[in-house]
Amino acid sequence: MGIWLGAVCVVGGAVAWLWGRRLQRAWVVRIAGLTVAFGFVALLAGLWLSPLGWRLNPLKPLRVLQWEVASKNPGLRTAAARELVDRILAGRVNHTQLASTLTAILAEQADRSSPWDPAKGDVVEAAQTHALLTPPEWEAYATHVLGWSYEARPRLRLGDDWPTHDKTLPHRRGTGRFVFEFESTGQLEVRIGAWTFQPEPHTIYALASSRGGGNGGLGPIPTAGMATTITPGQYTATLLLYCQTLVGRDVFHHLSTYEIPLTVLPPTMSSVTLISRPELVEAMRQAVRVKILLQSDGRSALFVDIGATPVDGVFSAFVWDGEREWAFNEVDASTRWGIGSARESWGEEKPKFRQGQQVELRLRPDPQKAMTKVDALEVWGEEIRVPCTVEGYGAAEGTRPATRPSSSAPAP
Repeated sequence: MGIWLGAVCVVGGAVAWLWGRRLQRAWVVRIAGLTVAFGFVALLAGLWLSPLGWRLNPLKPLRVLQWEVASKNPGLRTAAARELVDRILAGRVNHTQLASTLTAILAEQADRSSPWDPAKGDVVEAAQTHALLTPPEWEAYATHVLGWSYEARPRLRLGDDWPTHDKTLPHRRGTGRFVFEFESTGQLEVRIGAWTFQPEPHTIYALASSRGGGNGGLGPIPTAGMATTITPGQYTATLLLYCQTLVGRDVFHHLSTYEIPLTVLPPTMSSVTLISRPELVEAMRQAVRVKILLQSDGRSALFVDIGATPVDGVFSAFVWDGEREWAFNEVDASTRWGIGSARESWGEEKPKFRQGQQVELRLRPDPQKAMTKVDALEVWGEEIRVPCTVEGYGAAEGTRPATRPSSSAPAP
């Protein structure tokens, strides 16, 4: 962009300058001269920021490279970081010269709200391999490569397990050129009032080929003994994560603290609010797609797909065949939390569907199941019924369910 703009300004300004000279218009000559000067500046800036300019990196002063490493231009930033790495490997820079750049990179790495460029991680890791980092700098870097985030249900009924969910955050490290693996083991301690609990430790890794950002291994937290320790009310749950990070032979210990507002309810009170609004009934029904596919050996598979709904829902699934209702054990049909699908999970007694048989899917609100989810606080409170025709398996396997609710009267 800068190159084209500069070229246009230079050519256009030159033409205008010649035209002004010929007509003896001084003001035209002055404006044309300014345009040509601006064009030359834009042209040089464009060349400097282009891949052609990056080839000049070995000739650039260190201060210029350090400025470019902090640039918002991804190509310029990455090229400058690579040149810094080359100079570190060649022994052409020392810690004093790199100090300001390292401080800025470490501050950026620790700030999870800012984007991260692995090329900057290479600068730090190359400096470490060539003894250009102080121990506190290396510890600060290593302990911020990995990270967790935690979510927990904000309402908890005394006596229930506390639904929690953790994720590994995207890794903030180099490309793997200098350090292959970071490993961190976290021991979590949960404090709610005077009640404390320690789940099993869980471990995450940051391999050179891994970016992180996946689900962790923390599940519901048992609350045995809580009812004898605290009373219903408002609390701030404190999650203390004691981490041990291993990088080669280096071991670092650090503590992260998370605070989550929590309402503890009496054992007789549900932590789920059921929503029932007549004007939303049809919208909830229209969001459901269902398909039952019959295999050649008589086994059947149920697929439930729930699209966008005006109210979140958590359901247990049943199928009515005209004579009795069959519970489908493994379907956790819900709205915000994904698609429920399973096959051959009818329990000990299995239905004998026929191809072409008319059946009905019944999605029944399940408050108990909703209370096991982190964010299912208000859910749909009415049963949804969807007619369905049993189909042959064959080529239809794996396709999206297509049956929509019809206007036929529901079965008993």
